[in-house]
Amino acid sequence: MKALDTIFFRDGKPFSMGEENWSDGIFPPYPSVFYGALRGGYFSENIELFRSLRPKDFNTSLDPSAKLKITEISLMMDDRIVFPFPADCLLEKGSDDLEAHKISRFQAKGLSSSPCDYILKTDNKNYEEVKEGYITQIEFESYLNNKGNRFCVNYLYNESVMRIFNEPKIGIARNPVTRIAEDSMLYRVDMKRLDKLDMVIDFSGLELERSGLLKLGGEGKAVSYKVIEANQIIKLPEIEKEFIMYLATPAIFNNGWLPGFIDPESLTGEIVMGLKVKLRSAIVNRPLLIGGFDIQLKKPKTMMQAVPSGSLYYFEILEGAANLLESIQGKSVSDFKTEEGFGIAYFGKSNMEIDI
Repeated sequence: MKALDTIFFRDGKPFSMGEENWSDGIFPPYPSVFYGALRGGYFSENIELFRSLRPKDFNTSLDPSAKLKITEISLMMDDRIVFPFPADCLLEKGSDDLEAHKISRFQAKGLSSSPCDYILKTDNKNYEEVKEGYITQIEFESYLNNKGNRFCVNYLYNESVMRIFNEPKIGIARNPVTRIAEDSMLYRVDMKRLDKLDMVIDFSGLELERSGLLKLGGEGKAVSYKVIEANQIIKLPEIEKEFIMYLATPAIFNNGWLPGFIDPESLTGEIVMGLKVKLRSAIVNRPLLIGGFDIQLKKPKTMMQAVPSGSLYYFEILEGAANLLESIQGKSVSDFKTEEGFGIAYFGKSNMEIDI
């Protein structure tokens, strides 16, 4: 998907003209935005089918678009697939060096509120987290295979190579009958313009034309789309006793930050049939608020908290063979909205010896 103009994706904060005059924008959008755009695109190409469905038919077996399943969401910079930067890689403060250092030092339990046996932490105050940074697919595969401790950061916002430009838009609500501007209805939205930055979606269960236009996000903005050949298959590394789980997209779990397959008391569980694991540590950034508007019910959707992309979970294998993870490599581990592409995860080798 390529943006044809500025685009706008809202965060989870409530916004209504007259009460709030500023609406924050985010990028990239949540998986649910792509899910809605693809279903909308399908019906725009099959308008007679859309008109034949009654409101109660949507999201049932009578609705062909309900079969949609998103299996991959990533960005493309200069024709290169990139992924959110792993949370266990830090940058040196004040340095022009765009290589992030991987940390893996485990501190004993009792130094934090985490229920895990270990936490990942560095005492070096000269390092900071990578914000709005991405890693190329080639380096990401090296990261999962635990090859090297330094990985180059590709930024969305950078003084030398800007991928996103902020272009706020100011508007005012108008009376739908008289078309006259209404009092106290001035608002401002955080529009964004993309430069050499495209969105790549892999999905199944829905047939679209090989190229066309879609509405994506707020303000009815359009993006062009076309089918491409992209080698996004990331193989499972040879894992022994311990491994990491990396979230490429936000995940919504039953127990907040804790995956649903993990028991909150023992921190053990079956990640896939035949493979029992124990959660040893996790790096989870501030939660996201996932909302939206239900067109069918004509009301806002229930707000849910999600673990952000780039977050990491460290597991130890208790029973079973590591190669069983191959069945869920690149698949959703989210407890909710799996068909929308939430919680797409990749598994890799774990290294606990490196420290900075």
